[in-house]
Amino acid sequence: MVKTESFGLLSDGREAKKYIIENANGARVVLTDYRAAIVSIFVKDKNGTERDVVLGYDKVADYESGHGWFGAVVGRYANRLRNGTMMLNGREHTATINENGVTSLHGGGEMGPTVFDAKCGDSTVLFTAKLEDGKYGFPGNLEVSVRYSFDDNNKLEICYSAKTNKKTVVNLTNHAYFNLNGYDGENIENHMLKTAGEFYLPVDEKCLPTGEVLSVKETPFDFTTERRVGQSIDEDCEQLHICGGYDHTLVFRKSERGAFEWCAQLYSPKTGICMDVTTTCPGTQLYSGNSIRDGVGKNGVPFTRRSGVCLETHYFPDSMYNVHFPSPVLNVGQEFYEKTAFTFSVK
Repeated sequence: MVKTESFGLLSDGREAKKYIIENANGARVVLTDYRAAIVSIFVKDKNGTERDVVLGYDKVADYESGHGWFGAVVGRYANRLRNGTMMLNGREHTATINENGVTSLHGGGEMGPTVFDAKCGDSTVLFTAKLEDGKYGFPGNLEVSVRYSFDDNNKLEICYSAKTNKKTVVNLTNHAYFNLNGYDGENIENHMLKTAGEFYLPVDEKCLPTGEVLSVKETPFDFTTERRVGQSIDEDCEQLHICGGYDHTLVFRKSERGAFEWCAQLYSPKTGICMDVTTTCPGTQLYSGNSIRDGVGKNGVPFTRRSGVCLETHYFPDSMYNVHFPSPVLNVGQEFYEKTAFTFSVK
């Protein structure tokens, strides 16, 4: 069932709402129509204690004024575009630059002020929004829908779809910061991670892909066998120095493009909570929360650097510059569609 509550007022007076999906096990997912964000995920640990395993805030005003895109759907081009530039139909378009003076990050913040329309089902919430042609520099009126469902197997599934009236680019993801010790737990360096990422994308000094696709073997990016997130995070490695830790795309070897396949498992030995990730996307951004600034989250609990880890499944960053990457271009008459699931268990 889905329960609806007020989540407070935004600075322009609009009211945001929370949508609470509870399954037969008593596990709950809390969403908001502001940025179609995940506010909380409540699951039980190995001792039967309930834990909220994502970072966030108590009221919508803090999401509006805060940083880090906690739990939000980001786009219309998630991750980074070099100089914000896109060549479409022989014309150069420039997205809003909002990082380092040279990068459009997460669509320049296009979805930042968006309050989505919401429609609830028995165990689903469908968020929809229309993004305007030319806003933040992107061409085309884009109709976006994000469908969350949460079942009795503790599987949270997110389906993204979009249609356009002009040729454009689309790359959508969710920016949840996970901490399987609970949002009030210690940092994520002792979490265990295993992924299907056999390759990674090295970056330059602006955290933009160099265009290379390299093997993870004998590098700090090799999580093909389970190991601690923090095991190599502070190694003397140029790639880690550039980003202050992990902020890199791991690339999957898919059986076929768009196959809905397992890609990662995150596990907390402290709580026994395990999260498996399945996706249709070709890669995931492994981000170790290096730039989380000191702040106050839920129930007045502070969050600091590396207090959460992101597994942002999506297309590759800067794909318009690196044309050998999977194309993010969406044509008129086509539909963008990608799906990711997070399934929680205890071991």
